[in-house]
Amino acid sequence: MKKFITLTTLLSICYFFGNAQVKKGTILLGGQISFNDVKVSSPGNQVEQKNKNSNFIVSIGKAFKENTVWGAELLYGSGSLASPNNNYMAKSRSYGGGIYFRKYKTIAKDLYFFADVSAGYNFGKTTMQDNLANNNLISRSHNGAIALMPGISYQIFKSLHIEVTIPNVAALQYSHSTNPSQISAATQKSFSFSSNLSSSSLSLLGVGFRCFL
Repeated sequence: MKKFITLTTLLSICYFFGNAQVKKGTILLGGQISFNDVKVSSPGNQVEQKNKNSNFIVSIGKAFKENTVWGAELLYGSGSLASPNNNYMAKSRSYGGGIYFRKYKTIAKDLYFFADVSAGYNFGKTTMQDNLANNNLISRSHNGAIALMPGISYQIFKSLHIEVTIPNVAALQYSHSTNPSQISAATQKSFSFSSNLSSSSLSLLGVGFRCFL
C-alpha cells in the first residue's frame, strides 16, 4: 500500500508536466466501485468487530475545454458492522448525488493521472439490532461533503479507460444525524475534516472505468 502512495505522489508531481489527452466536447460515461473489509477493535478490548463498506458511483461528464471535465454523479453506499457472536449488528444504506470537476494529465503512453474534486449530498439510514436486548433502533443522517480524489487511468481501448483511485484523500464534511435511544432521540450536527491517507483507512480503494465518446 505504501508503494501505491509513493507512486501516486510521483504521478502528482508529474501532473504539471503532462500533455492534454481529453479533447473539448468529449462525453465521459463511467462508474466506480470502492470497498473495504476490516476488523475493528477498541483499546483494551480483545473482541474484534467486522466492518464492511462499499460504495457505487455512476457518472456523466463533458470536457468543456481540453483536459478539463465537469460532470454529475449518483451515489449508493452500503455497510455493515457485526460482533463475532452476532449479538450486535448494524446495517446502513446511503443514497446521494453531486457534481465533480476533473483535470487529466498524460504520464506515459496510455497512462494518465487525474485529480477529481467533488461536492455532494447523501441521505443515510442505519438499522442497529441488539439481539441480547431484543431491540432495534434506526438512525438517520444527512451529509454534505467536498472531497479530493486522485487517481490513475489506463487506456485499454481507444474509448475505454480503467481507473484506480483513492477516494476522499481529503474531505470536508457536514453531518446532521438523529440517533434514537430507548428514552429519547438525540440530534447531532458536526463539521469535520478527514483523510484516507492514514494506514488504517487506506484499505478503501476505488476501481472504475470511463467511456470516452
